[in-house]
Amino acid sequence: MYVIDDDIAVVDSLVDVLTFEGFTIEAFTDPLEALARMRSGARPSVLLLDMVMPEMNGSEVLDALEATGLSVPVVLLSGVREPGDAAARAAAVLPKPCNLDDLLATLQRVLGDSPVP
Repeated sequence: MYVIDDDIAVVDSLVDVLTFEGFTIEAFTDPLEALARMRSGARPSVLLLDMVMPEMNGSEVLDALEATGLSVPVVLLSGVREPGDAAARAAAVLPKPCNLDDLLATLQRVLGDSPVP
């Protein structure tokens, strides 16, 4: 699983909690770096993606994924009330900050019967 968020405190919190829950996490504060890893062949089971980042917003990351043909389920983390068309292209949208139980339930739903990533 990839966590992509420009706020290092959010990234650290998500990594700590999700690692404790048994997930394997690769974290990025720069979405361009995450996209480069995926273009080089890495295939995360899911992306936890912040909607508002300075270099590239969540919608632009989704555009880049679609343009390269990469198919990865995306859970948007958004402090924005209306994440726009990105919400329709994501597997799920959670408010930021999100409740841990909601996050885990959403990940379970998105990942289905996949083994813990």
